[in-house]
Amino acid sequence: MLLLSAGHCSRKDLDRLVNGLLDAGDAVVVNRRGGHKFRRGFYKLAVMCALHGAWLEESTQNRIQAVGWALTD
Repeated sequence: MLLLSAGHCSRKDLDRLVNGLLDAGDAVVVNRRGGHKFRRGFYKLAVMCALHGAWLEESTQNRIQAVGWALTD
């Protein structure tokens, strides 16, 4: 449902959605058991939502690129 809603978001709402997912991933405590999986999950959702949008703010694009590269490691 999240990806479906991302495809129907306005530019402003999509930017807010993607940044919210990235912020949620940043807020996950990694030193807890399994925390890295939750962080990566939020980041993956953010990247997938960004792919469904036609346009994002430059700062959001930069964050997505940084997270995308980190996910490939």
